[in-house]
Amino acid sequence: MAAKQSKKTPNLTYALKADEENGEPLAPEKDMTPALASYLAERANLTPEQATQFLIALAETAVEQLREHPNQYFVLPGLGALVFQYTPPTTRMNPFTKKSAMMPARGRAKFHISHNVVAQLIPK
Repeated sequence: MAAKQSKKTPNLTYALKADEENGEPLAPEKDMTPALASYLAERANLTPEQATQFLIALAETAVEQLREHPNQYFVLPGLGALVFQYTPPTTRMNPFTKKSAMMPARGRAKFHISHNVVAQLIPK
């Protein structure tokens, strides 16, 4: 049996709201950053402003590192890795018309969760 925690972990999820008039996809009703920042501030004995600045600096660092080194990854220890893959523009041929078409360059961003986190999430 799992040991009972003394403090209750807050629910950091946020409500999603659909724009039914325009058929827009689900969008966050509010930003989750303040709730996450206050939770991290409490856990790390910081002020919420310091925790917010840390989250902003972490995001900026990840973007800078991935921009400088494309096709690399940015590791968040104990959580996972943010991966950015750059695909250069290519020329493809339409099999029906035999005309060539230029496919634009694109980038894909993925987050790979650590095996340790996955193991903790799976119920035994």
